[in-house]
Amino acid sequence: GQVVTGSPVRRGKGALGCVVGVQGVYRLNPFVALAASAGGSSTALPTPDNYYVGAMVNGSFGARWTPKENGPVVLSATVLEEWQDADRKDALIYENSGYLSTSLALGASWNVWAKELRSLTLQARVQAPLVQTVGDPMYQSNLSGTLGASAVVF
Repeated sequence: GQVVTGSPVRRGKGALGCVVGVQGVYRLNPFVALAASAGGSSTALPTPDNYYVGAMVNGSFGARWTPKENGPVVLSATVLEEWQDADRKDALIYENSGYLSTSLALGASWNVWAKELRSLTLQARVQAPLVQTVGDPMYQSNLSGTLGASAVVF
């Protein structure tokens, strides 16, 4: 894409990249499970103007707890770590574009209805940064929350 004048924001068609990741879950008992993940992404081919988006590495470690075995309510806590290198174009390095962030996410889900293989689940999650190092306030994480619903209807 093209750099918007006076801003590090780019508009346009983007770049071709690659993403890899791995996840693992270990169930301690019927009520508690631990999970970890690691991943990364990188620009595989630059844009036509030779711009590379900074490579990213991320990881997380979390636990989930259900008060009742196979019950409808699940509570979770996760620590997330994310690092992104600075963007670059040719020999120019955009020093204000990389960041390092550690966040804590707390979540809950409630399976409000289930019949055979069909179900309806409501979810809520709050995520807050614990520690951040950013080159530009634009990359700063803030307190965020999500509400959602998922349904299996086949």
